[in-house]
Amino acid sequence: MEKILYNDTITLLNNGEPIRLNPSNCHFSIIDLSLLSVSLAQRISWSVLREIYDSDYLPILITLLSTKTMSSFSTHRWKLKNPDWELFSTLADTFMQENPHSDISTIEDDTTFISESIIRAAEISIGKTSTTVKKTKSLGGMM
Repeated sequence: MEKILYNDTITLLNNGEPIRLNPSNCHFSIIDLSLLSVSLAQRISWSVLREIYDSDYLPILITLLSTKTMSSFSTHRWKLKNPDWELFSTLADTFMQENPHSDISTIEDDTTFISESIIRAAEISIGKTSTTVKKTKSLGGMM
């Protein structure tokens, strides 16, 4: 997975919607990742269907919107080639100390807080870049 995340031609389609229902507590979570080529990502619609069909996973609908790429678009990616892991670790620890944890917080609240703390630390210590695709290509016989 780490090698895939270093690849500037792969992007994540997930939009934050939960896709798995935990049968033990009936709470939803985001456990799977949908990855796709950057050149196709702007032509794809990714959504979660709301019907569970004898599974603990909600179906994901991925739709091809166009057979031609847009003339130019950007995607933001983490700069994973030279991250400052020491700063990341320090910031993540600092942000997590800010947690107003209480006895009434839920596991979902705590998970959200931890995720947001990690993302904040990464935005500062790792940063994001932009990848621009400028060519127009046709999928031809793929439809």
